[in-house]
Amino acid sequence: MIFLTNELPRTMDKTEAFYRRLHVVEFPFVFDGENADRFLLDRICVKSELEGLAAKCLLILKEMYGRGLVFTNDGSTESVREEYERKTNRLETFISGNYESDAEGYVSKQEFRNNFEDWLKSQGARLWTEKDLSSAMKKDLGYEDAKKLVDGKGRQNCWLGLRPKEIKRW
Repeated sequence: MIFLTNELPRTMDKTEAFYRRLHVVEFPFVFDGENADRFLLDRICVKSELEGLAAKCLLILKEMYGRGLVFTNDGSTESVREEYERKTNRLETFISGNYESDAEGYVSKQEFRNNFEDWLKSQGARLWTEKDLSSAMKKDLGYEDAKKLVDGKGRQNCWLGLRPKEIKRW
């Protein structure tokens, strides 16, 4: 099956079989504005170009068949699993890289959200709504919230149980 998505979908299937069969192909470039070439197909679809591409594809298919139809650049099943989970569990990845569990710790929701948004932008990922973030923090990850006195700025809504590591600027 082939799926085309802007972001990788989360999965409940955590089996080795799922990750062993997974092959993610990323297309990181956008071709619009100055990068747009509205006549690209006309320029590359000449008969000799297509015949050359077909010949190359057949050679690669023959090589793959000799390897048991195994891609050579996919890495181990475990590395595929780690990469997929890192890209689909963005909030968990962000937290593990920037915060530590601390029963007495807390962080302002606004500061947390600002840091998370900066990080998402640096990753080229879509931004989360306040509702999505709050739901994931509470339901998926089990964090609680409460009002706390924050650095002399008065009482603010905070996430409990987190302490910032040294925050990186992305």
